[in-house]
Amino acid sequence: MMIAYGQWKTIVNTTQSEGVNVYSFSQPLNLVLPYFISLGIALPFIIAGFLALIKNGVSATDGSFMQIITTSTGSAILDKAAAGGCLGGDESAPKELKDLKIRYGEIIGRDDGRIKRAGFGAEDEITDLEKGAKYGIAR
Repeated sequence: MMIAYGQWKTIVNTTQSEGVNVYSFSQPLNLVLPYFISLGIALPFIIAGFLALIKNGVSATDGSFMQIITTSTGSAILDKAAAGGCLGGDESAPKELKDLKIRYGEIIGRDDGRIKRAGFGAEDEITDLEKGAKYGIAR
């Protein structure tokens, strides 16, 4: 009843303390070194990705099926070489396709030059991409 109605008041001395955690590592190098090694390994790949993005001017999607289809359907040589491996699997891929040197760039000699197209193709039917050029539309 004394607590419920709050009728009795008493002055009490209290001590308040605030705890602070202090961490001390006997070998701080064992904590820091793995992070810097990981950063050192990842940083060149990140820089290479940014340089490729700057050079190409177009970012890639996350490896979706749409990206594979749109970048691999413009080359006549690649289409012909890949036709024999249409069942999938390494055993059905023709030797011609395995030995073909493939490059990404502007595909030349297709559609009489009316449509400027970027994609994968054999080395002799690809030229370098032009930064800022419109691809995939009629000229």
